[in-house]
Amino acid sequence: MKDLKDFYNELYSNLDAGSLFTSSRDWVKIAHLERLDAISAEIKSLFGFSRTFSLIDIGGAKGTFFHKLKSAGFSFRYVNTDISIVNLKKAKSAFIPNLVCCDAGNLPFRDAVFDVVLCSELLEHVINPKQVFAEAAKVTKGYAIFTTPTTGVSFLDKVLFDKRAKSYNNRIRSEMKRNGVKQTAEFLQNTTGAAHINSFTIRILMEMYLEYFSHVAIKGIFFAFPLITRISRLTRFMDVHRKIQGLILRHIPIFFCGFLGNQFSLLALKSKFHS
Repeated sequence: MKDLKDFYNELYSNLDAGSLFTSSRDWVKIAHLERLDAISAEIKSLFGFSRTFSLIDIGGAKGTFFHKLKSAGFSFRYVNTDISIVNLKKAKSAFIPNLVCCDAGNLPFRDAVFDVVLCSELLEHVINPKQVFAEAAKVTKGYAIFTTPTTGVSFLDKVLFDKRAKSYNNRIRSEMKRNGVKQTAEFLQNTTGAAHINSFTIRILMEMYLEYFSHVAIKGIFFAFPLITRISRLTRFMDVHRKIQGLILRHIPIFFCGFLGNQFSLLALKSKFHS
């Protein structure tokens, strides 16, 4: 785990953890802003604005979501954790409260201490994502919200997309064993723009979390035609995508396949331990 911690400390010494939200690539910026909006909407459906709740942001980096909640008008108590001390120093300078440097798979908190766990765009970066689900289920009194990139079409995952995702995961594990975790993460970051050491379908995620959580909701975020949005920076394409999704494709279980789909999945889950 030290290798991964060193990698992220070095990465964020030279990179702003919030740069996705200010990216010069319109589709990247809009996609991640929509992710924040989708999480806020889910929290609103759980707690509304009148109830004060406690939230732990696992892998919260520089605390971007804290400001999102504040500006939305929620009443909450917030704890931000991250494996990178560099990120937490940036969060401190941005006046984010309650900062804890720790591994997402080994949270230093009592059981059932938070009303909701938020874990957004972290699972694809950790060595043992199932352990993150286990830790989240322990520390929440009831709910957890995860977002992560996913691939596939749900009814084809078992026969097609699961195999592809697991093949990727096995290849990355072999690379990490042969070359080391840090070197593998650096290679992925330099060649793809993100150190995603896991690939998921909805089925693969379910295999991990159903021991610890029951479903509340599974939703797609940022429906798009990726090939078009990468070629064109015109935001009107993205506006059309969202309108199409809102009208006819909101509930179609298609996730990023390289040609069409939602870029992320949002999982709203309820702990089987403390609910």
